[in-house]
Amino acid sequence: MNPGAASAMELTWEWCDTCALESRLETSDLRVWSSDELLVVFHTQVPTLSTVQDLANVARRHFVKQERLLGVVIVIDALVGPPDPTTRAALGRLISRQELHIGGLARVVRGEGFAAATARAVITGLTLVTRPDYPTKIFASMGEAAAWLESTRVISPSARQSLSLVDAQLPDAPRTRSVAPPRAS
Repeated sequence: MNPGAASAMELTWEWCDTCALESRLETSDLRVWSSDELLVVFHTQVPTLSTVQDLANVARRHFVKQERLLGVVIVIDALVGPPDPTTRAALGRLISRQELHIGGLARVVRGEGFAAATARAVITGLTLVTRPDYPTKIFASMGEAAAWLESTRVISPSARQSLSLVDAQLPDAPRTRSVAPPRAS
């Protein structure tokens, strides 16, 4: 966690009722926040079928009461591997069931280096193949994702600010190192 960052339970924005992100779920491998404008999902480990079920329970409760399109931000670290095919299919079905409520989907693959760039490229390719009916884009940071969601008018400037507060709570993004050959002495 970043030094001085608030815990998920301490997130409150009394100045903005519609963008107050509240912690909805916190497990060892998944954290979820939501507001009237946003659903933010942070996978801390490779998603499993159990993770998908936990997320489905939160999404079902959250999306059913929404009267407007939501911005969805899915955050993973580049070093978190892809889910197995069964879990990937379950995640796809979960998103498909909620697509009428999604105004824009931002996927954030945090990290630097080859592994992060490769993960973003693979996700971009998969997105092109699936062709969702809502805007979707892949980013390297939460700040870029928030700016894009705001530019598409899916979220308000206040919701964008709340995303930066959540971003400050997340552990630092992984730094992948390039492997250099040993130096000859």
